[in-house]
Amino acid sequence: MSILFSVDHDFNILNYYKEVPDVILIVEETEIPAHRSVLSEKCEFFRTMFSSSFFEAKSDKIRLKETCLDAFKVILKFIYTGQLPTLYHECQDCSLQHAARTITSQQLFEILLCAQFYMMDDLVNDTISKLKWKCLLNPGLILNNALAYSIDDLISRSTVSIQKEAHDLVKRKVLAQLSPRAWEYVLKLPLDTYESNIFEALVNWMRNNPGHSEAFPKLLEHIELHLLDKAHLDMLFKPTQLIDPLFLVNLLSQQQQQAQLVKKVVDRNVITGADDLRIIDGKKNGSKPTITPLFNKQSIVIDLKQRYLLNCLKLKSEFALSYTISMSTDSQNWDLVIDYSKYECSGRQVLYFTERAVRFIRIQSDSDYYYSVSNIEALYSTNAFSVEIDPETTLIVPNRNLMPSAMLDIGSPYTVRGRIVNGYIEIRNTCSMVYEFRQPYLVGSLKLLLKEVSSYYAEIAYSYRQNWTRVISEENVSGWRIATFERQPVVLIKIVGTMDPNVSEYFRLYGIECPAT
Repeated sequence: MSILFSVDHDFNILNYYKEVPDVILIVEETEIPAHRSVLSEKCEFFRTMFSSSFFEAKSDKIRLKETCLDAFKVILKFIYTGQLPTLYHECQDCSLQHAARTITSQQLFEILLCAQFYMMDDLVNDTISKLKWKCLLNPGLILNNALAYSIDDLISRSTVSIQKEAHDLVKRKVLAQLSPRAWEYVLKLPLDTYESNIFEALVNWMRNNPGHSEAFPKLLEHIELHLLDKAHLDMLFKPTQLIDPLFLVNLLSQQQQQAQLVKKVVDRNVITGADDLRIIDGKKNGSKPTITPLFNKQSIVIDLKQRYLLNCLKLKSEFALSYTISMSTDSQNWDLVIDYSKYECSGRQVLYFTERAVRFIRIQSDSDYYYSVSNIEALYSTNAFSVEIDPETTLIVPNRNLMPSAMLDIGSPYTVRGRIVNGYIEIRNTCSMVYEFRQPYLVGSLKLLLKEVSSYYAEIAYSYRQNWTRVISEENVSGWRIATFERQPVVLIKIVGTMDPNVSEYFRLYGIECPAT
């Protein structure tokens, strides 16, 4: 289906205005009778032209140079009737009559230029609106003309449409009808897809447009060929040669040298904003600053667009999530740096790892459920120097108490279930309070403050799906209580009051440290 613009080329001025015409407009050697009064009233261009200071004010015939006849008919019809052209949806069974009256995007642009020249602002806005609609179906053709006529609004709209389809460039042939100029413009955009997909789309276009072969080398300079494998590069020479082999060798060598450079930015996020994110696998969700995997996929891949020295990644998970983080310099060879695949994480994640050169970041989850991440930060953090990372589990080994000093300060890095009253956590005996860290930590101790004689036990786990491990169980005790155990991953801490409710109805916890200090 395509959206087409209907114009009645048989429009007759005398059907709308009965007065005798007093001026003849000559467009492309065609004489068009018209009325000075109507033209002056509805059009600023003609109002100025017919003023006494211009020669045309007294001429019976006026030649309008550099004006497209068909486009001018639309202008004239609007002046006389106030009617804007109508949009039609053309289906496969459209009548021949309608098909004969429809015009192309190119003609729409001619109408737009004509309306701009004759200062018909309403028609300009309406035509741009129709062209924006066409962007949804064929953004490539619209971009060609928008660039040729320097119409910024349409350049922006067609660019947005192309970027939305970036992950499926080859299959949908989104770029198949681009001009060389439009191709160069698009290749400078941060398209959200793998470089190999952009390359395949370009090579397909090159094979279908041999007449533009002089532009091939310049366009290829915008492709990061060093990210492609040999099979892709061979597409430039099979079944027929598209470029000079020596050109490819030289360009590839230059790119490989440039790609080796690693930038170090200390304590500052190298991702400057949501618009700066290039998501080559996954998608951005409209106005929300969240990223989700594509349909039927489980991974999100971010391209930082150059290599950075990193040792820290921060992100926010909107839902409970088990995940891994892998990193790469070329999107082909990946190193696993964070493995939280068996832990339940949520909220803000602060992840440290051994410093390394990174360009691509892959977030992967085996979850069968929808997930999204947001607020992604990638940086070289000096805080990492004071953080111990367990090399086997990639978990942080905390060297300080993860809990707040004041029991009322409920917030990062954990949540708690239990009633907060006057500076302590209170539950009924035989019930439980649960602390849940946003992410797993490797800990081996726990410290509790009881100001009243109490009986209780405490258990730990790294997932609600895991069996709980009891680390301490005591009766009729008070004061600071310390539990030490083999260091292990912890996400959840559960404390259960066990005293007979007839003796004491409530269990109260006045302080907690994890790990114990």
